[in-house]
Amino acid sequence: MGNTNLKELSYGDRRDRVKWGALIYLANEFDIPCIIQVAYLRQGTDDPKLKVGNREVALPEEVWNHFSDLKHIQRLATKTGKLITVLDEPFHPMRRDYYIASIVSKNHEDTRS
Repeated sequence: MGNTNLKELSYGDRRDRVKWGALIYLANEFDIPCIIQVAYLRQGTDDPKLKVGNREVALPEEVWNHFSDLKHIQRLATKTGKLITVLDEPFHPMRRDYYIASIVSKNHEDTRS
């Protein structure tokens, strides 16, 4: 089928698969019912582009958003029976201490309810 260099990776790269494989393995191995993903989400500064011939065109926003949506991990939660919570508050490096404190506080609130 032509090019053998193509890799069959959709939805995330190899690191995402290894990371989530390890998390689900450990959650199953140690009977942990939930996983909390802290995204440290940073706003991108450049618009993704496609190179078409000699010119660049904008990547359709719908495509970018679809593959960038951290909440898509919920499908994995459904299939594994684990509760997966994604904390995707915007992260600003200059406010790291505040960010961590707010994440810890939110986690405490969630465990009390």
